Amino acid sequence: MSEPQPVEPARPTGPRKIQEITEHARKHASAWKLGGLSLMQLAKRVWRQMGVAQDDTFGRSAELAFYFLLAIFPLLVCFLTMLGLVVGNHPVVGAYAIVAM
Repeated sequence: MSEPQPVEPARPTGPRKIQEITEHARKHASAWKLGGLSLMQLAKRVWRQMGVAQDDTFGRSAELAFYFLLAIFPLLVCFLTMLGLVVGNHPVVGAYAIVAM
């Protein structure tokens, strides 16, 4: 005969589960404690990591801004085309669409 397997206790639910999660969160470190760093130390560490040799953060942000500006104009053309198709020759619908903007 095989030995009976130990039965795991039922997982708590409801208010007991919430209390258990709260206790677990209190025991563990918070992200707001910054791992023991002061805000100045954290700011210096982040500034060093943003350097040109590491991630080229400033270059990538410039690229993102440039591509965003390039994407705005086709989006406007698409939006105005769709608006023209919806409104069509219906002046009443066009008046409502303009007022809604």
